[in-house]
Amino acid sequence: MLRQVPYFRFRQVGGNLSVTVPFGLGYAFGSALVQPAADSATGLDTMWVFGTDSNQSYVDAFKSTDLISWTHTRALQLEWTDSYPAGSFKAFNNAVTKNDKGGYTMAIELGAPSDIVGTGFTSVFAEVEGNDLSTGFQLLDPFKHVYTPAEYSACPTIRHYGSYFYVFTLFITPVSFDVKCS
Repeated sequence: MLRQVPYFRFRQVGGNLSVTVPFGLGYAFGSALVQPAADSATGLDTMWVFGTDSNQSYVDAFKSTDLISWTHTRALQLEWTDSYPAGSFKAFNNAVTKNDKGGYTMAIELGAPSDIVGTGFTSVFAEVEGNDLSTGFQLLDPFKHVYTPAEYSACPTIRHYGSYFYVFTLFITPVSFDVKCS
C-alpha cells in the first residue's frame, strides 16, 4: 500500500506549466511570500514558504532564491509562558505580510489550546523584526492578539496596507434548515 505524504511545489501558470521540484516533504498548510531583492537579507528576490508538519506546534520556513535549492529552518515555535508549552498548541494554516515596523507579521490558524481558540479555530499572530524570515518570529500575546475565539474562523490571509492589517478568513455559521425527502 502506498502512503501519501504531503509536500510543496510551485507550478508556472501559463506557458508550458512547468513545476518545481518537490520540497518540504511531510509539510502541509503552506503559504508563500515573495520578498523582493530590495527587502531581502540576501539582496536577491526570495521565495518564502511557511508550513507545519505533523507536530503542528511550530511553523517552519523554506527559502529559495532560484526555486531549485531550498533551505529549511524553524521560523516560529509556538509556546506562551510556562502554562502553554510547545506541545499545547496545534497550528494549521498561516500567512505572512510585511508590516510598517520594518519586519513581518504572521497570522496562524490554531486548533488548540481550547481556552485560546474558543469556538472551532481562531487566528493568533507573531512578528519578526528585520528582513530575515528564517527564524525569530515571536508569538504575540494570544489572549490579546487573537481573531476571533467567538466564532469558527479559519484559513487566515493577512495583508498590511497603509497603517492597517487586513485579515481575510473563513467563517462557519451554524445554519438550520429543513430537508424534505419525497
